[in-house]
Amino acid sequence: MAVQLKLTKEILKVEQVVGDGKNQKIVEEILEVPVEKPDIEKVLKVDVDVKPNAKIRVINDKVIIDGNLEFDTLYVAETKEESQPVHHMHHYVKFGAYVDVPGAEEDMDADVDVEIEDVNWDDMQGCRMRATVVLEIRVRVVDVQPIEVVTSAELVQIQPTTPTATGAITG
Repeated sequence: MAVQLKLTKEILKVEQVVGDGKNQKIVEEILEVPVEKPDIEKVLKVDVDVKPNAKIRVINDKVIIDGNLEFDTLYVAETKEESQPVHHMHHYVKFGAYVDVPGAEEDMDADVDVEIEDVNWDDMQGCRMRATVVLEIRVRVVDVQPIEVVTSAELVQIQPTTPTATGAITG
């Protein structure tokens, strides 16, 4: 009795890394104190949160990122009174950046990670402050490729075929 190996196969989609890259972006913005708030005497703290996934586009050899920075500023108000209350203001700032990734093409996907490296600020006048944020942007471009994989294998018995007579010799 003969035995044959029977394979079951499936097509899986696998991400292949095409390339990666990084870039630094400096965002400088003048932040205005809202009209209903008092002017700034001293900035105490500026927290910045980055939202990189507003829009990510892969083009030939580049990844373009449009994102938002969210500023939360805590400051001491400039007042003529003896007390100087602490105030808070909130701002959204858009930014755009790109990272070179050789081999990237329009139909590919990109994973983007944006880190805040540094935040600086200075008072310009009582109603405005300049904020400077240094971003590090890391990108990995992947292409989804179909591959055929064996999902199971089993030995199957096959029936031997008997030879058929094509002619008989009679004597």
